[in-house]
Amino acid sequence: MKRWIAIGTLSMALAPALGFLSGSIQAQDNSSAKTSPDPFYRKYLVPGNALDDLLIAAGETTWEAGPLRKGSNLCHGTAGNGYAFLKLHGRTGEARWLERARAFAMHAIAQMEQEERRVGRQRYSLWTGDPGLAIYLWDCIRGSAAFPTLDVFLHDSLNARSKGACAR
Repeated sequence: MKRWIAIGTLSMALAPALGFLSGSIQAQDNSSAKTSPDPFYRKYLVPGNALDDLLIAAGETTWEAGPLRKGSNLCHGTAGNGYAFLKLHGRTGEARWLERARAFAMHAIAQMEQEERRVGRQRYSLWTGDPGLAIYLWDCIRGSAAFPTLDVFLHDSLNARSKGACAR
């Protein structure tokens, strides 16, 4: 098993950037969209493949830093950082990113169980609790990166528009 050193500040700073840059905003140039396995990424990539080297380097840094000590949750936790790997998997189609996301998921489960034993209960909020971890685990199973913010809401609203449910 890989031995991780928790470098939380760097890892926390890079994961949101990966999520934001890898698919939440519509871009003009989507030249790399043809190779992405996820249909959402085919249409909504930022900005084509111009930032791929930077995003991959940030993903490698997050992997080398390892899971955060803070906890398993989406907000400043292992699941939140793990979404960076899911985003890279969606962007590149490379299996290593999904494998890394799943490794973070297993670590996050252990963190959640340890915290529950320590305090005698689970945490019930989306961002700092177990529901966010559950969403991350589901996305790891599906191999998808539907972070429960713009990815979900933008995707749903665009689907509704394409079906005529939303008027401009």
